[in-house]
Amino acid sequence: MKLSRFLKITLLAALSLSLMAATVHSAEKPRSVAAPTARTPQDLAKEALARWKTTLKITDAQAPRFESIMIDSYRKMAQAKASAAGDKTKLNDSVFAVFKEREAALAAVLTPEQMMLYRQHVHHATSYANK
Repeated sequence: MKLSRFLKITLLAALSLSLMAATVHSAEKPRSVAAPTARTPQDLAKEALARWKTTLKITDAQAPRFESIMIDSYRKMAQAKASAAGDKTKLNDSVFAVFKEREAALAAVLTPEQMMLYRQHVHHATSYANK
């Protein structure tokens, strides 16, 4: 009987200490008051160009057209997200259509070898995301 009382007191003390530590730890972390900044389609397109430029070996002549296509694509995705209003099926359908438009537009800018590489990377990324 004394042993079980000792165990109860020990567990209660350990629980109290862990709760106090969690409270102190959460009090130490300052929380950001500002909301995260949303990136514009232009920002996203510049990032995409930077990522794809070395992978696809995009030339200086292709870069402005590639960036323009990406800006348009990101704009359409933002509009699709807003118009879907939480409906995942509608959002998925809209995004799929935007991806198809993007691929068709990029096919007019990139070489067949670049498009093949683009499709391989996109397929790999989407198959990884669907797991």
